[in-house]
Amino acid sequence: MTQWLTTRQVADAIQRSEEYVTRQCVAGHIKARKLGNGWRIKPEWLDEFMEPGGEAPAAQPRTLTAKQRRGVARRSA
Repeated sequence: MTQWLTTRQVADAIQRSEEYVTRQCVAGHIKARKLGNGWRIKPEWLDEFMEPGGEAPAAQPRTLTAKQRRGVARRSA
């Protein structure tokens, strides 16, 4: 039977926040499966992420979509 890790377990293992791990899963930097409201990660997928050069660089500022830009423009007007 395959052992699955939660984002909290992974965060504890790599000494990062649970939010960081979740963002990496959503972005596809950590292979993971969505299960209900959470993500599950196989230990070997975590090993792949932790290999030299496997960890994603610091998060880049997110660009807004056209719809989001229109919403911001309306709020500031």
